[in-house]
Amino acid sequence: MIGIKHPDIRRLLIGFARLSKPRRKQFLNALNRFMYASPQRQRLWLQEWDAAAGTVTARTADTNTDARKDKDPDVSARGAQDSSD
Repeated sequence: MIGIKHPDIRRLLIGFARLSKPRRKQFLNALNRFMYASPQRQRLWLQEWDAAAGTVTARTADTNTDARKDKDPDVSARGAQDSSD
């Protein structure tokens, strides 16, 4: 089991778990495209999603992958894996 400390990440995982199988696939495809997009494209998409949602938080999100090379502080058990691996 992976222990997640940050409540936003827990909520995201709970929401993902409640999606139907086709919606999970759609989400994972979108996430994959986002993760491999250039930082400029990521910022553009965040601004578009932000405008569609009527929020301002996405505009200030960190999309610089070089700045996120450190270990994920939200995973409490180092190297913990779920039983599906």
